[in-house]
Parts: sequence; structure tokens; C-alpha cells
Amino acid sequence: RMLRYTYGIETSNKFDESKPQHVGLEACRYRTIMKDGIPVVHVLGLFFRFAQVGTSVAVDHKIKHSFWPLDEAQHSVGFNLYATQKDSAISVTEDGMQGRGSLTIQSDMGRPRSDREISCEFCFADTEIVVTVQDREGVKQTHMIDFNV
Repeated sequence: RMLRYTYGIETSNKFDESKPQHVGLEACRYRTIMKDGIPVVHVLGLFFRFAQVGTSVAVDHKIKHSFWPLDEAQHSVGFNLYATQKDSAISVTEDGMQGRGSLTIQSDMGRPRSDREISCEFCFADTEIVVTVQDREGVKQTHMIDFNV
């Protein structure tokens, strides 16, 4: 079956002025975070693509990526899910971007940020996409996205 939408999540990345998609994004937000006593600027509101419109996917096909809290003080990580009919998108605020739900998982603040990996998996089931986020201890949250909406 062919995907009718490009699916992904909202994410952030360290600001890089050499990347055109990081410069001049009026709809995106920027946040400065202290890392090892050094201020680091991040671009918020970026679209991270899991699957592209027009792609053929088999039932139960899974796509998985890992993410980490943005800073040491972050006690939970939110995953906002989006769909668009565009092949590619840069920001979740672009025209045609549709919110499809959200998931939040707690992040163990007793460990360093680098040890708090959270996986996000899109599984393409019969009539829906099952999105699961899970931490290293096996705590998970799941959300369903209907293919036809």
C-alpha cells in the first residue's frame, strides 16, 4: 500500500547557520540551553520525517529512531505527531501540516541526559499507524493514527 501522507514528529536540533533550514525560520522557535557551562542554541519546531508520501509500506513495517532529552533538567519528553501531503517539510508550522496526536514519556532525571535514550517507533498496521515511545527501562506509551484521516 502507498502512503497518502508524509508522517513524522516535531523535534529540535542544535542550530547550525550553515544549514539553510535553520536560518530564517520565522515560524520556528529558538532556545538556548547550557551544556557543560556553554550556551548552545537549538531550533525548535522542526519536522523529523519517519515515512514519506508515495512510499510503499508492508503491513507491520516498522521504522524506529532514538531521541534524548534536550537538557539535563528535562523530566519528560513529548512527541507531537504530524502528517502532511508534502514530500518533505522543514517545520511543523508549514501550511498543510496536520497534528495527529501526541505522546509524553517521563525521563529519569537520576541519570545523565546521554543515558536517557527514548525510542520512537512507527508501525504500519492494517488500517492505522501505531506509534510507540519507550525508554530504556521498558516504560512505553502508544498512540494510533488512522490512515484515512
